[in-house]
Amino acid sequence: MPLTERDLELIEKHLRDQLQENEKILFREKMQHPAFQEELQFRQKLKKAAMHSGREQLHRKFEEWDKVEPKGNQPRFTRSWLNRAAAILLIFASATVIFWVLNINTPSKLYREFYEPYANLLDPLQKGSSTQSASISQLYEQKRYQAVLERSPQDSLQLFYFGLTKLELKETSDAIEILEQIRKAPENRFSQAASWYLALAYLQDGNKEASKTVLNNISVQSDHSFQDAAAELLSKL
Repeated sequence: MPLTERDLELIEKHLRDQLQENEKILFREKMQHPAFQEELQFRQKLKKAAMHSGREQLHRKFEEWDKVEPKGNQPRFTRSWLNRAAAILLIFASATVIFWVLNINTPSKLYREFYEPYANLLDPLQKGSSTQSASISQLYEQKRYQAVLERSPQDSLQLFYFGLTKLELKETSDAIEILEQIRKAPENRFSQAASWYLALAYLQDGNKEASKTVLNNISVQSDHSFQDAAAELLSKL
């Protein structure tokens, strides 16, 4: 089972003990899959390695000091104690840097944190509906992304969901091109949503500055549906 962005987010939340109750249920279900288990074990080892590294360095230093420390009565405060204190501070500073690096808000991490699939607002599937002649938006709703690519969007509304499908499949350049086109068409009902997903697409592409530009544009529009979300994401970039 290939891991999704949502899978990686669940693992990160689990390691930080931040899973909600509904996420805990999903996490337990995901643990049935070997690939998910392997990724969790890898990240657990990475976290332990960072903590262990600091402790090991400190332990080795104490062993070195024990070998060279003169025996007998010594002044309470000596140069060696000052050296020890400085070394301890340096080791803990190193551990702090490692922890910071592991928890830094990278574009990919922020993408996973803020990305959520968009609802099908055009023609949502009803219970018992036939899916044989499903539209692009309905196929997107069903997560049948490869099937979406076999269709040609008939209008700009279906094109929006086509662009979101490209984003799901990590065909980021195509997604950016489509979402940019829709964003520039204010008469399109999905223009605001396209702006938000365009910012996320730039994050997926690793282009933090381009994402900031789009988010800044959203955040100054008081009537924008994604103004609050854009401001929150900007605060973490």
